[in-house]
Parts: sequence; C-alpha cells; structure tokens
Amino acid sequence: MGHTFEKFKQIVIIASLSLLIVSPLIFHPIITAKSEERNVYNKALLALEELDYVSC
Repeated sequence: MGHTFEKFKQIVIIASLSLLIVSPLIFHPIITAKSEERNVYNKALLALEELDYVSC
C-alpha cells in the first residue's frame, strides 16, 4: 500500500512541476497579444480625441 501511494505522489509532483514550467510558455503569448491589442486600441482612442485620424 505504501509503495503505491509513494509512486502516485511522485507522479502528481512531477505532473504539477511540469505544468508550472509549461504554463508560462502557453500563457505568455496570449497575454502579450492582448496587451498589444489594448495598446493599439488606446492609441486609436487618443487619435480620435485629438481628431488626428491619419496617424492610425
């Protein structure tokens, strides 16, 4: 019983660490794209307020 539980515990720890390592690689491009999208939108709003339509 104890050996099986230890093996399961090791598998869970390895899977958890793998997710911690891989998750930034997955989420970083998504967060960067959303941030860039928000920046472009804010620039467009500023240009609209300044009536500078050509800059966008």
